[in-house]
Amino acid sequence: MTLQQLIGYVRFLLAGGINTLFGFALYSALVLAWGRPELSLALASLAGVAFNFYSYKKIGFGHKGTNRYVSFVLVYAVVFALNLALLTLLKGQVAPLVADMWGQRPAYILAQFCALMLVVPVSYVLMKRFVYPSAA
Repeated sequence: MTLQQLIGYVRFLLAGGINTLFGFALYSALVLAWGRPELSLALASLAGVAFNFYSYKKIGFGHKGTNRYVSFVLVYAVVFALNLALLTLLKGQVAPLVADMWGQRPAYILAQFCALMLVVPVSYVLMKRFVYPSAA
């Protein structure tokens, strides 16, 4: 890995960290309020689209153009679909293990946290390849 690639990855991690904290906090609050993980994920994702676009564009990839929004939304939709599938799978695996100790809603939050371990790197690859391919 070159220094340039490492810097690009660190920039993405910074923007992604901000975006992930925002989305995860909103998701968690909605799950705690409603107990509906899929709907909470959808609403948190919708709320994050514009915010995440600009943070990835400016911080994550240092892109200066204005023509990447459609490709960003398309990649974001793919990432959302992956996240939703993982959340659905993991809530069936994680929730039964910890729900007795923590409760059902915190178990859904833990399931989403586990899903993020795969979603974040996939997001980076897709953003770099399809949204900001010319970014440093």
